[in-house]
Amino acid sequence: MNLLKVVVSFAIVFLLNSSCTQNKELKEELGEKVTNEDYQKVVIQSWGDADLAQMKKNDYAYVEKTLGINNGPLRKILAKGMTITDVVDATDHTNFHLVIQSEEIGDNSQSKLSSRERVLSVKKDISTQENMMTQKDTEDEIQTTPFENFIYILSICSFKNVQCYKLKVEDFKEKVPLEIQDKNCRHFTNCEWSGKKVSVVIKVTSQDPDTKETKTVNNIISYKIVHNVPYLFKMVEYCFEGISEYQSQKFPIKICQQVKDTIQGN
Repeated sequence: MNLLKVVVSFAIVFLLNSSCTQNKELKEELGEKVTNEDYQKVVIQSWGDADLAQMKKNDYAYVEKTLGINNGPLRKILAKGMTITDVVDATDHTNFHLVIQSEEIGDNSQSKLSSRERVLSVKKDISTQENMMTQKDTEDEIQTTPFENFIYILSICSFKNVQCYKLKVEDFKEKVPLEIQDKNCRHFTNCEWSGKKVSVVIKVTSQDPDTKETKTVNNIISYKIVHNVPYLFKMVEYCFEGISEYQSQKFPIKICQQVKDTIQGN
């Protein structure tokens, strides 16, 4: 399968440097290993329709990235608004022009604002789930859409140093985020959205470059898919849970990216 290799910096850092978590689910027996084939089948089914042509001009999402340390509250460290501003039709592909306005929040709560543009070029002959996964890599995390994070998740059990366990899929229904509630719930009936929640325990093996010591650690990745959300933003939540290590100090960490507001284009 030709998969997009989205470089999600926080995921790579914590896959390499995390340690055994205090999370009860990670301390229990992991059970039988989940094959990459079975994992990808479940993940693709959770996404649903693979038609990228569903992307429309004026599709919009406001996305927040949050960080929690030592089981504390999640703190916003990045916010971005992503809008498809134009759709340009060509002979064998369609170009979707995307504007990203972002705010990076530092430790001292100072913000760095930026505005960027990129073009998503989508071939018209998409006929299979595999062809859905053909977008080019992005410049950095700020430009990365929830769809591209989903592509990264799809590939994670294929990594040589990763084994997957405890794959769980469940239906969920919940109130939409407060940002949507405050806008008369947008198009969401009863101020609720629903979909699939998927979680998996990943067992990661790495070698210390200095001591050559081999480490094996367990982490949890989970995500939620909502289908009546613009195509690029259907993965409304993506979370990583584990233990990070800094200067020989280890501490629980949780990182989430969540769609807080969204508008259907036309």
